[in-house]
Amino acid sequence: MESTYWQDVMAADYAVPHDRTLTELTEELVRGLASTNPQVRDALAYPTLATWLERGVYDDLLPGFGDGLCAGLNYGLGEDGTDTVFRRSFTALTLAEVIHRDNAEFLVHDEVVMRWGDRHLSTDPPVVLRHNSCGHEADPLLVCSHCHEELDPHEVTPVRNVDVATA
Repeated sequence: MESTYWQDVMAADYAVPHDRTLTELTEELVRGLASTNPQVRDALAYPTLATWLERGVYDDLLPGFGDGLCAGLNYGLGEDGTDTVFRRSFTALTLAEVIHRDNAEFLVHDEVVMRWGDRHLSTDPPVVLRHNSCGHEADPLLVCSHCHEELDPHEVTPVRNVDVATA
């Protein structure tokens, strides 16, 4: 990882460079998460990825980006005397940034986030919701109590219920 290149990116307030594709830039940054050099890993790769995630650079790619990061969580598990712990640790931190972005913007379907945990972070079988009356798996839906339409998180506004607060 070319440190001066990424220091220039940081100096430019983390503006995404246009001399390479986002895929190429991201692959290099993700490789930087595994670096044994803290200057590369802690001061360049992770802060750049975290900033780009926060600014929405990856919004259209978030589900796939999360899938790729989850796959990296298992890299080198069980090895002794290697440095793979850096990759796993900083991959987990970056995945937390992905989930943080999703929590703020609702960009990844809940099932996908659950799958990340089920597949990569648990040794137990995945948890599913079973509808008791028909016996089939169910996806919970948030619906309007008035019109019964399914709710889109972007079409809901929290407001204070003055009637309840004064009662």
